[in-house]
Amino acid sequence: MGLFDQLSGLASAAAGTQGAPGNPVPAALLGPLSQMLAGNGLQGLLGHLSANGLGGVVASWVSVGQNQPVTPDQLRTSLAGSDLVAQLAAKTGLSGDALHAALAQLLPHVVDHLTPGGAVQAPQAQAPDLSALVGKLFG
Repeated sequence: MGLFDQLSGLASAAAGTQGAPGNPVPAALLGPLSQMLAGNGLQGLLGHLSANGLGGVVASWVSVGQNQPVTPDQLRTSLAGSDLVAQLAAKTGLSGDALHAALAQLLPHVVDHLTPGGAVQAPQAQAPDLSALVGKLFG
């Protein structure tokens, strides 16, 4: 099962909780995000964020320790000049503000899950079981 299938499955499992109180992460974002992260997308995204002021934060997501939080404003600044937000907004229908807020909640968990052992894996190996994220994100 590929990364897209796993994140799409996670989105389907979480679809019933979309808009639930205390759940700011729209399930509709998971499928399009998985497409962006497939192949070299994860390495590209992490490289872009690191090069644009979030190196320490990104390193905490990849490492085996505690994940540092990121704010929507930090992502907005760091992702300026990247077409990621425009592509995700077009695919999900979310506004820029809603998208940055959702990514701020989702990215630390997804990156942490996609980097077992504290390292970014080769693209063909980036398909760990993401079902455990359902409980963390939407449980």
